[in-house]
Amino acid sequence: MNNANLTNHIKLNGYTQEPSKIYQSALFSILASKTEGFSLSVLESMSNATAVVSYDIRYGPNELIDNGENGVLVQKNNIDRLAEAMISMFNHPKTTIKMGKAALKKVERKFNQEIHANSWEHVVRVAIENRQLKNKNSKATSTKLSAE
Repeated sequence: MNNANLTNHIKLNGYTQEPSKIYQSALFSILASKTEGFSLSVLESMSNATAVVSYDIRYGPNELIDNGENGVLVQKNNIDRLAEAMISMFNHPKTTIKMGKAALKKVERKFNQEIHANSWEHVVRVAIENRQLKNKNSKATSTKLSAE
């Protein structure tokens, strides 16, 4: 930041115990990771109606961000395009705010508590059914072998 003479334009806040306040006060957030799992920071940003500019890396951002609708995806490691996207979002705050609202709607639609509870319930139910079926088949095989 110093070498690029950006210290008057960029502030690194460090750790916070209230990330929602930070996201809500921002026009957008940035994910410039080269690799990422399912990015909770992107999900947190979107759940606070804050659009995200992110590299289009595997396993995360492109599962959450609909490019141009609720954020911006940029080709991995394309620093110039990342900067252009950030400048565009600064220059078009109404569009960026609209993207943030769309991001929140997507999170509410696809990642809400009810959906996750139902998904976990389904996983547990299928696991129990598979276990019961396996036990039933195992008993039937044992009975059949005993009869022979």
